[in-house]
Amino acid sequence: MDTSYIASVHMINTFLPLLLQAKGTIVNHGSIADFVPVPLNAAHCAAKAALYAYSRTLRLELAPFGVDVVYLRTANVRSNKLNETPVLGPDSLYSSISKPLNDLFQWVEKSGPTADEAAKDMVSGILRKRGWIVRVGHTSWTILFTSWLENVTGFDIWGMAMTKTYALDKVKR
Repeated sequence: MDTSYIASVHMINTFLPLLLQAKGTIVNHGSIADFVPVPLNAAHCAAKAALYAYSRTLRLELAPFGVDVVYLRTANVRSNKLNETPVLGPDSLYSSISKPLNDLFQWVEKSGPTADEAAKDMVSGILRKRGWIVRVGHTSWTILFTSWLENVTGFDIWGMAMTKTYALDKVKR
């Protein structure tokens, strides 16, 4: 919560006088985790959802003063964040599915655009000004349709998908 949300709020509050004077643009780096329930990442998802709601509201509040707010919604970007180390230990509640989960986490870290490709997409999207949400990564576009579909039908598409993808239906109690 501190890095993904609270730090952004503090930074914006600190620089708000300058942003107002320059009629600048605030860019908040969110994630598809603002909408997709990513198992074993509840706090991260909550922080990204808070950042999305904050950005959306701040955009309305600052528009009369000429300050724009852009929200980057990125999907997975190739990185070595996990460094091939196991994600779950033997004492985890999810130890019965640790192998498929660790394999999935490793795959996620190696899929999607490279960091350089993602950065170019982000800058390009911000400069085009085609909307306040800039989507980066193929999965991020899926959110556009599924969020609408979930709101219309009330059906938890992502909850079901994540349960199957993360093998949560196979957890032994």
